[in-house]
Amino acid sequence: MVEKGMTCVKYLLFGFNLLFFIFGLALLGVGIYVQIELKQYLDFFASPINAPAVLLIVVGSITLIVGFFGCCGAVKEHYCMTITFSVLIGLLLIIEIAAGITGYVLRADVNDLVNTGLTQTIGQYNDSEHGGVTKAWDNLQMKLECCGVTNSSDYTKAGKEVPPSCGSFESTGCLKKLEDTLAANILYVAGVAIGLAVVQLIGIVFACCLGRAIKREHSYA
Repeated sequence: MVEKGMTCVKYLLFGFNLLFFIFGLALLGVGIYVQIELKQYLDFFASPINAPAVLLIVVGSITLIVGFFGCCGAVKEHYCMTITFSVLIGLLLIIEIAAGITGYVLRADVNDLVNTGLTQTIGQYNDSEHGGVTKAWDNLQMKLECCGVTNSSDYTKAGKEVPPSCGSFESTGCLKKLEDTLAANILYVAGVAIGLAVVQLIGIVFACCLGRAIKREHSYA
């Protein structure tokens, strides 16, 4: 058995893994939510703006598996499983930092991405070869209650009729509303990634302390 002084660490690590499991579910949930929110706007953009959300889904799924190693390693006082848990958490931490940085960079560029995407695609509205763009514009205008980039005149300038999806919001542009929506979703991704990173650092410390105690105890056996 691990020395009494480390028994507390053992149960703290087990409790941490339960919390870690919950965080994994949260990551998965937020990632899926943001992915659904962004998916309907992908036809506006050349670059994959949903990359942070996809990364969050992957990390969330892996987190659930990693939690298993942590729980088993803590309960069974298994040195290899405990160290494996520490290494895997460290790798996840690196991935999450990458997701956080990506989210921050995208947030800084979101205005340019949205402006370019909307301006370039409004002329493709109702074209037979750009069905995805037409659907994206209709979804955007109905959901955010807006019309065109700045207003309905953008359709007229592009030689298009004002679509029915504009409804009674022809004077309200979609540019600012979509910018705010994307920025908020990107912040969700970055915020969750940073929050989990802090929890993971604590878990790594607990796991390393327990692993060292297990190894020391076994060397005395």
